[in-house]
Amino acid sequence: MKTILFIFLTSMFFLSNAQEDLVRLLINKTEISIHKLQKEIIAGHISTEKKNELSLSIKYQVKAVEAFKNNQQNIIMAINYSSKAREIAIDVLGNYNKGLTEYFIFNDGEKQLQKNADFLSQKNSLMIDSNQIEESILLSAQELSNHYKITLN
Repeated sequence: MKTILFIFLTSMFFLSNAQEDLVRLLINKTEISIHKLQKEIIAGHISTEKKNELSLSIKYQVKAVEAFKNNQQNIIMAINYSSKAREIAIDVLGNYNKGLTEYFIFNDGEKQLQKNADFLSQKNSLMIDSNQIEESILLSAQELSNHYKITLN
């Protein structure tokens, strides 16, 4: 009986770690999509009129990182905030060049995380500060990383 209980508890732990790893991947891939959007705006491939979307994406991602780092109870919020951030980045990137979004499209594992977190019904109620980030920070990779934590690394 003790062996069965140990195996059960061990499998629960690994399942939790596997889910945590998927959430880490989701957050880190979203961070890459944000940097890609930033680079495309800086390079002039995407209009600077899209700075507001970049700013929103960053703010959602900051919330995702904070939620993930706070504790496991906020894992659902981390999934939802990061998914919203990437959704914005994909939307802008895709409007300018569909080829830019292929890597960032949500994979099956991420879609399952979103389903478990009820992302589709929650995404419009996620709250962030809507003030735009200063352009000098927004359009500088170094300044952005100095002021905003958008990655788990």
